[in-house]
Amino acid sequence: MLRCARLAAVWAVAVPLACVAQQPVPVQPSVLMRGDLTVWMARRGTAAERAHSATNKVAATLGPPKNIVEKTPSELGQAASDVGQTASSYGTASSNVGQNASDTGQTAGSYGQTAGGFGQASSDVGQTAGSYGTTAGNFGESLSDASAPPPQMKGEVRDPLRDRIAADMRSAYPALQMHFREVLEVDVADLLAQTRGSAAYPDVIVDAEMPGNLLPDGVGLMMLGLPVEERDASLDHGLYMQAQDAVILTRAPHPAQARAFVTWLRDAPTCGYICPVVQLKGSTEQTGNLAVEAVARILGGGTLGAIADADAAQFSGGAAQMLALAGMRPRGNMRGQQLQIDVLSLAQNEHIAMAAVRGIVTSPDSFGAVHAQVVLRKDDKGVWKVLQVQPNMWPGQLGQAMQTMRRYVMGPQSKDKALGISQAAPPDGDNRPAQPDLWWDNKGGAALQVVEWQWHTALGWSSTGTLMVPDDNPHLTTRVTAVFATQQGQYQWRVWSVASDGTMDLSPWRKLNIVGK
Repeated sequence: MLRCARLAAVWAVAVPLACVAQQPVPVQPSVLMRGDLTVWMARRGTAAERAHSATNKVAATLGPPKNIVEKTPSELGQAASDVGQTASSYGTASSNVGQNASDTGQTAGSYGQTAGGFGQASSDVGQTAGSYGTTAGNFGESLSDASAPPPQMKGEVRDPLRDRIAADMRSAYPALQMHFREVLEVDVADLLAQTRGSAAYPDVIVDAEMPGNLLPDGVGLMMLGLPVEERDASLDHGLYMQAQDAVILTRAPHPAQARAFVTWLRDAPTCGYICPVVQLKGSTEQTGNLAVEAVARILGGGTLGAIADADAAQFSGGAAQMLALAGMRPRGNMRGQQLQIDVLSLAQNEHIAMAAVRGIVTSPDSFGAVHAQVVLRKDDKGVWKVLQVQPNMWPGQLGQAMQTMRRYVMGPQSKDKALGISQAAPPDGDNRPAQPDLWWDNKGGAALQVVEWQWHTALGWSSTGTLMVPDDNPHLTTRVTAVFATQQGQYQWRVWSVASDGTMDLSPWRKLNIVGK
């Protein structure tokens, strides 16, 4: 883990950084072993649910109806003196004929209804303010019900995403007291106002449908680090991908658990819990530390500098940082932000190394957890250098890349040397629609071929991404779809031919202009 003094040295030129204390960022798996966590699962809801919510809102705004007419006892029905005759005016005395007045008909108090029993009281018409804004699953709750702490999740749930998260969290962290509540997106702001300062106020809001701006300004932290690249849902457990748009509340009652929970959400597709950290020692210490430093430089808005391989792609530090933080730059100038950067997986042989790195960025008003791929190789003098960094990947795609590298390069070795490729199409500088096919002719010897690509942004060239193409069935020509080329603008690409011992041959860069969809 990097300390503040180390970061200051790494970022001395790129970004000023104020380090308050030489302490790690408080995002540790241990905080999920105890304590409480309240999560609201927001969804758009059906048209009927949204209409019901709108009706509740109107009723609460208008208040009780004003057209109820109440009457006094003298105006309601007839008095006892107006009904029938008294005993004294009826032929014979009451003792001889008929029945006593007390035995005939009804007294005034038992005739008809009192004003309190007529129609409905104003308190029974419409809804009180406390019943406004209930969740889709809880329409009709009173304010006292809505404000009470939600019950602990123990059994059945209706929502598959909530069910999955609850079951996996119970399995990984059984002692954590986790509270779920389903809410409609249109009700979130009002429910936050109702529960503010109470035990029911949420730590995290998960929006399964990712509509964009769900919370009022200042209510949630700036969430950093969701990849902008298209994901392969088959690699990332589709349900979990719906939960990636999770926002930590600025006033979260349990901020440590909230940050750890969001880290778990982003790690879960590959680890099932917060991924364990590799303890760097022996031959992995140098490569692991270089991988950590490379990610730190990019998250700080810098470039690789002296740790870069001679053939590493040149890129803009600002563009790489934007890509790493999902198109958003941290507020201010990183002042007060801290980093926790760990190696989650590392594979290497005598010539090449590949590391999976997680970077956690946290501050009083922002939070992010990114997963990065770092590829290193030895130079002519036998010194490890960084060849490539992809600073923000979906965890499942990063896991698959690590498995591919282990299988084709870190496994059994042959004596074949990678002889490289010859790019065939598109021609250099050609104009193509989005996601064109790339062709090249193989010269032989490769166990793995890797397409490395860059996108030219308004800030300059981005850091690079990779597309791995196993070469387990040698053939003369390889053709792949450039799935990364989705935006209009200029890209460049090249191909690594990697032998099973980790030695490689790199093709020249070739430009590609995307001009349409």
